[in-house]
Amino acid sequence: MTGLPADRLPGDTRTLAARVNGLDRDLRELRAARRISAAVELEPWQDLILQAGWAPAGGTAALPAYRRQVDGAVQLLGSIIPGTLTTGTVIAQLDAEHRPPLDIEGFRLWGGTTTATLDLMVTASGALTITGTTGTITRISLTPVRLPQ
Repeated sequence: MTGLPADRLPGDTRTLAARVNGLDRDLRELRAARRISAAVELEPWQDLILQAGWAPAGGTAALPAYRRQVDGAVQLLGSIIPGTLTTGTVIAQLDAEHRPPLDIEGFRLWGGTTTATLDLMVTASGALTITGTTGTITRISLTPVRLPQ
């Protein structure tokens, strides 16, 4: 689109044409930026090393992993089966580049049945720490855990 010929239109219509031309320019810039962001490559998934008896769920479930997303957030992935379930247990550790700047509490993850849950905190030191459990936990999906940066 080449825009409206604002210099050939009367008063108020010129103002309108200038706005339309400005919106058209903004839209072209937005489309160009979207093409650039679509071309940005995500970092590869990194293995999440489990501890305290926790293990990958196995089968067709994704292995425990994490990576930084384009927006800077850190996304966890995978399903795990429980080891130690005591409050305060650290089940995994993020490396220094993927830790949140502050402790983030309040991740409630379903534990494989409708009544089982595991509450998780990710600390500024990168520890994935159990803060509470209910019911009999058989399996946990880490995929809902997303850490804003």
